[in-house]
Amino acid sequence: DQLLKKTCFAAGIDRRFFSGYFGKLSRANAIQIGTIHKLKNPLSLEELRGNKTPPQSYLYLSDEEAQKVKANTVVEKRNFSIFVGGVHGVGKTTFLNKTLGYCGFTCFSASDLIKRHKLEIRKDKVVSDITGNQSGLIIESIKESSKHRLYALDGHFTLLSKGGEVQPISREVFSELKLDCLMLILASCEEIQSRISSRDGIKWSKSLIRSFIRAEECQAEAIAKNLQIPLLKIENSDPYVWKKTKQFLQKVLLDKFTCS
Repeated sequence: DQLLKKTCFAAGIDRRFFSGYFGKLSRANAIQIGTIHKLKNPLSLEELRGNKTPPQSYLYLSDEEAQKVKANTVVEKRNFSIFVGGVHGVGKTTFLNKTLGYCGFTCFSASDLIKRHKLEIRKDKVVSDITGNQSGLIIESIKESSKHRLYALDGHFTLLSKGGEVQPISREVFSELKLDCLMLILASCEEIQSRISSRDGIKWSKSLIRSFIRAEECQAEAIAKNLQIPLLKIENSDPYVWKKTKQFLQKVLLDKFTCS
């Protein structure tokens, strides 16, 4: 069951086929595809092996044949990056751990990457240097996304400025992050208010939370439209959150790698 959940969004195998293949076995193994070597130009069997007949199952290449193939390839990076946004206290970390993390994504928090870049975020969630922080985020995020095949970044589409105003993060920041898709996690004002109060000791008014949620959603939609990348909006209390996330990822992955 664990293996199915980790692979079903990208392996092209549904539960029925998976269950039929493994039957009642308690253990199953999967092989993750490693480096992809893409042919620069088509290479026919006749050129490679001197015949046109394909094998009945498979054949191993000789060292000479393997070198011939490798000389005609270029290494293709197939990294996949997701940005998961939402206001403070909406439950992004829980979503990442239970959903994307379980699928094999390596998850990072934008605030952690910014802190790594030695820029300070105040404990009351007010950001004093939004521009500088986002520059640091871009630098650190690009480092991490290049290391991981499946990369997820938890952050915000808007931030609360030092003056108490909700400010959108610019389109250029998200463009520089080189994202494949966006996700926006939503929750009720009451849930966010309670979580922020118990977790951080901060008392936010419902009016502030509502304006924060509206701004976050508007900016997420604007970024998705401007950069022409898919956006999934989902309630953290939705009982079908896993199913909807899986279907979304399957479509985005299929479109990305079919087109490329």
